[in-house]
Amino acid sequence: MKKWLLALALLGCVWADPDSLIPADPQVVNGFAKANPGYRKRAADSYEKGYFPAALAQLGRATGLPEPELRRVLQGFIYRWLDRYVECSGRMAAGDLEETVGWLDAQVKQRLGSKPMGAYERWKRSADNPLGFLFRVHYSS
Repeated sequence: MKKWLLALALLGCVWADPDSLIPADPQVVNGFAKANPGYRKRAADSYEKGYFPAALAQLGRATGLPEPELRRVLQGFIYRWLDRYVECSGRMAAGDLEETVGWLDAQVKQRLGSKPMGAYERWKRSADNPLGFLFRVHYSS
C-alpha cells in the first residue's frame, strides 16, 4: 500500500505544472472547512470559469503582460485568497486581505519591472473588474 501511495505521489509531481504558482493545499480543519468540503477547488474552478476570461483580458490591457503568465499569477492569487478565507472560517479581515493582495502586487511588480503600476492599481479598484470582490474585506455570519 505504501509503495502504491508513493508511486501516486511521484506521478502527481511528474504531471504537475512546474511553472504553477498554486500553493499546496493547507488541509485546513475547522468548522468552515468541515461544513464546506472541497470548497477550495470548487470555488477556484468556478472563478476560473466565470471570471477569468474578462479579468485576464482587462489585466492584459492594463499591464501588457502575456495571458499565460497572468493566468498563472491569478491562479496563485485565487488559491492563496481561498486558503486564507478557509483558514479564517469564511472571513477575510483587512490584515489578511492586505497580505494576500500584497502577494499579487509583488508578482505583478516583478513581472512589470520598471514599468509603472498605475494601470494595474486602477484595475484592482475598478467596478468593472470581475474579480473585484476579492479585493474587499469579507465577513460571513
